[in-house]
Amino acid sequence: LPTMKILFVWDFDWTVINCNSDEYVPAQFLGHDATSDGFRDLIRTAEEQTKAKAESNHDNDGDEDAIDWDWHKIVEIMVGRAMNEGAGASPDDILAAAAKMPCLDQIKAAIVEISQQDQTGQMILSDGNTLFIEAYLKANGMEDCFNEGSACYLCERRPETFQDPHCERRRPYRQHFGQNSWPWAFSCVSFSSFR
Repeated sequence: LPTMKILFVWDFDWTVINCNSDEYVPAQFLGHDATSDGFRDLIRTAEEQTKAKAESNHDNDGDEDAIDWDWHKIVEIMVGRAMNEGAGASPDDILAAAAKMPCLDQIKAAIVEISQQDQTGQMILSDGNTLFIEAYLKANGMEDCFNEGSACYLCERRPETFQDPHCERRRPYRQHFGQNSWPWAFSCVSFSSFR
C-alpha cells in the first residue's frame, strides 16, 4: 500500500499569526484608533457608493464615478495612508512591521514540529497580502515550513519595487501547489496607489 501523506492547510490571519495583518500593519504607523476609524470610514463610503451606483443603474442613469472597492483596495488605501499621512513609512518600514506581527508560541512550535515530520506537508491558504506573509515567515524562521506553497493575494517582489517606493498593481494570479498543481485565482494587494 502507498504511504499516505498528510497536508496541513493554514490560514494566516488569526491562525499562523495572532492578529489581522490588514489592520495590524497600518496601525503601527497610524495608531489603533485612527486605523479603526479609517477602515470604518472607507467601508461606509464604499457601501454608500455601491448603494448609490445600484440605485442609479436601476434608474438607467449609470454612475461611472461610483467607488468600486473591495476589502483589499481599502487595505491598500490604509497602508498608503501609513506611508503618506502617518509616520511617512517606507516600504521597508511596512515590511518590518509585518515581520513583527504577534503569534502564539504554541502555534509556531506546532508549525515547526509538523514541518520536521516525514509524510506531511503544509501550505498557507489566505486572502492576506503576500508581502506581509513573506516578511513575517522570513523574519520568524518559518519560510521553509510551508513546503506545499501558499495561495494569497500576490504582489511580486522585483528589484525595482523597493528602489521606487511604489510597486505596480498586478493582475489576477494563478498559483499551483506541490505536485498536484491545483489552480487558484487571486488578485493583488500591493504598494501600488501609495503615491
